[in-house]
Amino acid sequence: MRQSSFLELYRIKKKTGNHTTVNLSHAIAMLANQLVIGLDLNRISRVRLSDYDINRVHQHFVFAEDRLKFSHPFSLVGGLRYDRPRITNTDCVNPSNHFTGTPDAITWRAGAVYNPISTLSPYAQYATAADPVGALVPISLAQSAFDLSTGRQMEAGVWRIY
Repeated sequence: MRQSSFLELYRIKKKTGNHTTVNLSHAIAMLANQLVIGLDLNRISRVRLSDYDINRVHQHFVFAEDRLKFSHPFSLVGGLRYDRPRITNTDCVNPSNHFTGTPDAITWRAGAVYNPISTLSPYAQYATAADPVGALVPISLAQSAFDLSTGRQMEAGVWRIY
């Protein structure tokens, strides 16, 4: 590789936010139930000083997770999540690269856990996911044109505490 000029890659990145959850334990038809409801709000800003490119992401997501115990060893678990980030890119050198996007997604998971003893838990679950083509910060004008990538996952395993 041959370099004919100096390239300075200097960035300033800042993230602030809040993650809040509420935990509720109550019975449903005399079955033990635990519900967690949450909200996450955060802001990421990234300024690349070498080319005056500014990325801002305001992320908002809400989620709920639930566990319903059918008997001592058997539980069903499930979750739901809604994401809606607001992405803004400001290119101070080339204004045609400015964009704002708000991709959103609803994802979920469902599974079962069998806990015959306190140190052993076989489980299985199915989950969905959605992600951007690259990272949210930095994201380019070209990447912003793509829909979120979606995925599905099936998983089974055994948790063991030693």
